[in-house]
Amino acid sequence: MFRTNEVESAVVVGAGTAGLIAAFELQQVGILPRIFERATRVGDQWRGRHPQLTLNTHRDLSHLPNLRYPTGTPAFPRRDAVVEHLQEFVAQQSMAIEFGVEVDRISVVNGNYHLSTNKGAVAARNLVVATGRDRKPIIPEWVGLERFRGKVIHAAEFGSPHDYDRKSVLVVGAGNSGFDILNHLAKQKPSALWLSSRHGPTLVPKRLFGVTVHRLSPLLDAFRRDLPMWRSQRRVMWPSAIWVGLVWESRQVAAQPD
Repeated sequence: MFRTNEVESAVVVGAGTAGLIAAFELQQVGILPRIFERATRVGDQWRGRHPQLTLNTHRDLSHLPNLRYPTGTPAFPRRDAVVEHLQEFVAQQSMAIEFGVEVDRISVVNGNYHLSTNKGAVAARNLVVATGRDRKPIIPEWVGLERFRGKVIHAAEFGSPHDYDRKSVLVVGAGNSGFDILNHLAKQKPSALWLSSRHGPTLVPKRLFGVTVHRLSPLLDAFRRDLPMWRSQRRVMWPSAIWVGLVWESRQVAAQPD
């Protein structure tokens, strides 16, 4: 049971990437936080995704502190590699994570945070909420959804791409998750495949002339740091402009008769 007669120095809610890094940084300055995770193991959200899912950022920019991905890991690590990375980090740092703890209410009393959990009450002087934006998948309340006779799922429940063979599929949203799903479905055999996007998608290549674009991020950040927003946006979008232009030009050449 939790101790209720003392105030913790710090509590971190969530043991995903953000929560682990927050706990690590606190430890570096001598603060040993209590770490609450509602799942029963590290990387539970990643484990629930389809096996082909990868990070959309390069491994050199996505590793946890003082721990790089093993040699041979693809530039964009797959789901299982990410889970193993999280597990290794926890073991390396000897982090004491309290699993199965779900926080249902937070209030401030006399300057301290009071957390109501399924394991009891906890008070803390400092609190980091690192539950992630995907903790509760949201499906919009579209007009007419109640009359739709097909299956509606969130990207978090995508499952195996093979499950969609010989089915008509509409992907709603042209962000990272939407395009990841489209990429996998395009390699399968759906009977029909559509994309619905509110705005035109922003296409940024993973590689340009053989160089992973994400590895240029520090350089792009330096370029845009002291620039007005509109100028920095143009600088950041140059890889997309070059890549889309090259693709268009190559297709035009290929379409010309001999």
